[in-house]
Amino acid sequence: MRTTIDIPDDLLEQVIAVSGAKTKRAAIRWALIEALRRKATDDLMSKTVIDFAVTPDELEAREVQDQYGRKGRRRRRR
Repeated sequence: MRTTIDIPDDLLEQVIAVSGAKTKRAAIRWALIEALRRKATDDLMSKTVIDFAVTPDELEAREVQDQYGRKGRRRRRR
């Protein structure tokens, strides 16, 4: 799709420098893809809960429980 837009020269030069693009078209395409990637990452991170207050012992207990189940026997893989 062809579109005519007015992009400040200094901003475009910065994008070209950061992206390493050889053309203006490639730099703009890179910037659009990067914006979408960052939005997707932000959306994913806002839905993810990270518990940094877990001790190594608690983490090991969770791993053992995941691997062996609550009764201590190893689960069968299907």
